[in-house]
Amino acid sequence: MSSSKIEHARLADERVFTPELATSMTEKVLTVLMNKSQTEEIEDDRYVNVVSRTQSRFASPLSPNQIVSLEIHPSGKSLAYSRADGSLTVWVMTGPTFARSRKLYVANAVGRDKSVSCLSWDSTEMNQLATVCNGSEVLVWAVDEKKRTMSKVRTISVGAKLKLHTCAYDPTGRWLLALAKSEELYLFDARKDHELHTVSDLKQLIAGDSVHCLAWNNTGSHLFLGLKSGKLALLEFDASNGFKLCMSVDAHRGLVSSIAVDPWGRFVVTGGSDGICVVWDISSMCCSVVIDGLDSPIASLSIDHLGKCVALCTEKGDLRFYDLHSGKCLLRQKMGASGSDLVARFYPDRTWLIIPSKWDILERHFTPSTYNDALGLWKAGHEKPKIDLRNRNVTRKSLKRSRENDKNDRGRAGKRESSRGGRFSERR
Repeated sequence: MSSSKIEHARLADERVFTPELATSMTEKVLTVLMNKSQTEEIEDDRYVNVVSRTQSRFASPLSPNQIVSLEIHPSGKSLAYSRADGSLTVWVMTGPTFARSRKLYVANAVGRDKSVSCLSWDSTEMNQLATVCNGSEVLVWAVDEKKRTMSKVRTISVGAKLKLHTCAYDPTGRWLLALAKSEELYLFDARKDHELHTVSDLKQLIAGDSVHCLAWNNTGSHLFLGLKSGKLALLEFDASNGFKLCMSVDAHRGLVSSIAVDPWGRFVVTGGSDGICVVWDISSMCCSVVIDGLDSPIASLSIDHLGKCVALCTEKGDLRFYDLHSGKCLLRQKMGASGSDLVARFYPDRTWLIIPSKWDILERHFTPSTYNDALGLWKAGHEKPKIDLRNRNVTRKSLKRSRENDKNDRGRAGKRESSRGGRFSERR
């Protein structure tokens, strides 16, 4: 047995879930997660098109159809994504696999020659999401699972010459923000039918700079901005006064390409075009971990639901997993050629992943049925000896009972034979 397996076995026997044990279990879960046997191809319209084209000798070459935006509902019950062809797809998870789930598809979601550039789920509503498409409108969609349809329930226009490229519901579901390329931040009140609440001119807050990505904190009280200058800005939000700049720090040598807040609200993680990932302690806004050596700009990042590891996707197509607390590399994976920019999304309630693969087909990477994450793997390891012992005891009792029944049957059979023999002797 290799030394690493011996170390995993030693740690698995521990009865306290220590940070060292958590790292070991997470590493093992990720290894299993990226195994081909734990992969399901999502059979959407792109999948059908790819399969039909690749199996025909006379079909024309496949054109790329990239994933533009991809988000999982905070409940983990729905997945939505847009493609470069303008389509919008939503999966409602009615079973453990996508093959048993319901697909809702809109071919031209935002008009001809346009695609959804960003989408966001309302965390308080299971069937509502918002989209923008580098145009002047925000579209609010209602998902009808029973009828398998998506319909536009609200079209919000902010001005003919504006181009909205980012939208995001806050964690409370009260506010929806939309960011324009002119650095204007529009805030809509979702409780009042998405009426316009405030407009903030970010040029006055971040003079001479522009926003590339953003993320709410877990309570909706603050907004993190990743700037093209490489700075990380923190805005405080108040419903009466709008947004106010609290602070900004030099985070990267290039633009901040991606940003995310961990599920427990302890850290905000930024990835940059300089190929560096930085973990910031939200309580002090001090750098706690620096992850470098990726040798490629970071395209996107995602944090698992336990807040233990971060998945980093590079522009070269590498997928790497790092411990969020120590910066240790847990796993490296070279993904297959894909027309889409590599993006990985952890499920919000388990250590599963959604990743685009070859021919822009989406894949679900999942754990075995006995556990969903590192904590579940550790518990399963501790429960297995108890279950085995219980099964052995049941087997022993069953065998003992079976022997006793056989013995009793033989005894009764012997008595019957002896009584028959006695009656025969009397007759003689």
